[in-house]
Amino acid sequence: MTLRFADIRAGYPRRRAVLGGEGHLVEGRLEAGRLTAIVGPNGAGKSTLLRVLAGVHRPEGGRVWIEPEGLDVRSARATVWARRLALIPQRGGPAFDYRVGEVVALGRFASGVAGVGRLVGEALDRVGLASLANRRFGELSAGQQQRVAVARALVQLAETTSDPWADLSGRVLLADEPIAALDPAWISATMGRLRQAARAGAAVGVVLHDLSAAATWADDAIALSADGAVAHAGKASDVLTSARLEPVFGCELVSGEVSGVRVLTPAGTR
Repeated sequence: MTLRFADIRAGYPRRRAVLGGEGHLVEGRLEAGRLTAIVGPNGAGKSTLLRVLAGVHRPEGGRVWIEPEGLDVRSARATVWARRLALIPQRGGPAFDYRVGEVVALGRFASGVAGVGRLVGEALDRVGLASLANRRFGELSAGQQQRVAVARALVQLAETTSDPWADLSGRVLLADEPIAALDPAWISATMGRLRQAARAGAAVGVVLHDLSAAATWADDAIALSADGAVAHAGKASDVLTSARLEPVFGCELVSGEVSGVRVLTPAGTR
């Protein structure tokens, strides 16, 4: 299974096109079983692309679909798409101050409530928040709220089987800066959960500003340039290099390896 997108042009009222302007083609794919990092400078359209892929932002042109069955985000019923694809947003929670368990349970709105209690409990346990199920969402820190969003996405994609996340074939998981507010331990744990989803068969796309995290965890990468074009796409080891990304970000980057972990970071003041 592959989530494909082609000829995307997207923007917002009274603004230039964020993606696909000035004749640029925005196209690419997220492959099942692989974690794809989406990187680029501020304003390049990373979050917009993720919202287009999720079907929550309607592009001015282009197409998003799942191969091989040809399921198109524009024509598919919302409930059908929601059972196949989950989005972890960069920020934002429910409009009302629900309890944490209730927020996570919202992930089952398209699939029904069968077994939802068990799924919520197991998902919260996976993100280390099982003890806070009855806490008000608004009382949590930003990092804890982000982990709740991860749990909600897991519940959305889960099967009601003895091992709900063992087989995520045909599913898509998108995450917009899921580690921005997390401490080091939960950065590792959260990226590990996303990679586990990929290894279980899902196509996983993650917007990241942390290039070292992208280089460490991603199988593939898409780099967007400041003018809303795809500058590079392919295997992470080919895309996430200082030679390719320095022109994209407009700064000098240092790359290396520390204890077997790839590091890609700004060189500092020039």
